Amino acid sequence: MSVKLCEGIRMDERPEPPPEGRLITAALQRSGMSMRQASRRANISYGRWRQIVTGYQNVSAGSFASVHHAPAATVARMAAVVGLAADELEKAGRADVAAVMREAPVAEDQPADWFAGLTPREKEITDRFIQGLIASREKEDNGREREDNGRRHSV
Repeated sequence: MSVKLCEGIRMDERPEPPPEGRLITAALQRSGMSMRQASRRANISYGRWRQIVTGYQNVSAGSFASVHHAPAATVARMAAVVGLAADELEKAGRADVAAVMREAPVAEDQPADWFAGLTPREKEITDRFIQGLIASREKEDNGREREDNGRRHSV
């Protein structure tokens, strides 16, 4: 039986995570956020986040394809969410990501322009509403993670 190759890598072997993927994963663990929470904050899908940090995507059961050099802007958003500095990405070999981070730093808790025009009471109501949405999402994320962990352990 011959093994097909995908960009020089056996498709039945998982490629190694890229340096930026290992860096982001370590920072994510330190942050205490789940991967789902972080991917939402970075405005990318959970699946795409996972592909970027692991360096591969599942092609079919037991077959993997390498994911090379994710877009700098995407990796910059991921890095900002988990609290990495531009210098750390540069040392990991992603000077392009570091440049994006330096050009347009991401201020995570910066209010939108329209928020500034609200009255103090409207701001309070809006803040409560947003906190309720966040709590609801976190509850959903925790339920999904328990489901994901159950699937991983039952295989």
